[in-house]
Amino acid sequence: MFTGLIEEKGKIKAIRRYNSYSEIDIISSLVVSDIKTGDSISVDGACLTVTCFNKNNFTVQISKETHTISKAKYYRAGIYVNLERAMKLGERMGGHLVQGHVEGIGKIISFRKSPGYSLLTIYIPQMISSAVRKKGFIAIDGISLTVSKIAKQTIEIAVIDETLKRTTLSKIKPGNTVNIERDYYIK
Repeated sequence: MFTGLIEEKGKIKAIRRYNSYSEIDIISSLVVSDIKTGDSISVDGACLTVTCFNKNNFTVQISKETHTISKAKYYRAGIYVNLERAMKLGERMGGHLVQGHVEGIGKIISFRKSPGYSLLTIYIPQMISSAVRKKGFIAIDGISLTVSKIAKQTIEIAVIDETLKRTTLSKIKPGNTVNIERDYYIK
């Protein structure tokens, strides 16, 4: 389980694609500081398992299923991803319960940036939109956010400046894709 509070932006160093899976090397400083082989790491909201690591990067495998339902199929070397280590029981949980089970891909319709907070509008697939609620949480690329408005298959989210600074949302543009996971309690 994760909180949806992104710890670090990592950079994809390399991708190796095989018939039924891929391996991705991700450059990291904070997340890699205390991981071990077998740990779960949220990469843009997808729970992935560390297969090896060193002091500067770690490797995860992405299954065929994850490629099918997430934006992992669009990854390439040089792009940034949101990273979060799994929660530790007994510590404060500042976000929401995020499983790391991406349910599909949304598409950015608009992102109106302004001082203090910005408004993000996302088109989401009907199978996901039916269980999204106003004031409920949604994980966008692993980022725990609160839905402020719903209109059929679009949602609007107010994003504060601190979230923009700490995540890949700072670089997002209309037409970009994002991984989506709905509120655990509404599923």
